[in-house]
Amino acid sequence: MMQEQESIKSDEDAATDYEHEKEELRMWLTVVPDEEETVDPEILSAKLVMKRFEDNTPEGYNLLLWGDLKVMFEPNAEDEIWSNQQDWTLISWKLNENCGVHTLLMDGTLTCFNMLVEKRYPLIKKMLEKMLNWKLEAKAENIMAFELLKFIKSQLED
Repeated sequence: MMQEQESIKSDEDAATDYEHEKEELRMWLTVVPDEEETVDPEILSAKLVMKRFEDNTPEGYNLLLWGDLKVMFEPNAEDEIWSNQQDWTLISWKLNENCGVHTLLMDGTLTCFNMLVEKRYPLIKKMLEKMLNWKLEAKAENIMAFELLKFIKSQLED
């Protein structure tokens, strides 16, 4: 009986801790309701790659698309794309829950980075701070948004 009460108290403490953590993470989240269709990122990427690059090497616009897909699915800190992050001016950070992608839009050349929530990207601390200061835009409070914010916060603390 005593162990059961301790287990219930432990569960209640965990729930309280989780609610406290969510409350803290809410300061970096802006809820922007929107209606969109659900998209599976794996199916989308497979279709895009197969359609665009069936029998030729990427050039022109296709090369840009190929580069975007490579940055999204195979991030590499050595790639030149990540070298000038300190100069990036963030104008938007949005979460697309239906496909597990968060998007950074930069001012200037209107560069857009689509990043899978489940992957780690070589973002510098200054960029991570900009992201949290800008606040993540999401359609609703949800586990994915809170986990992404928690991950970004943990990267800043490392």
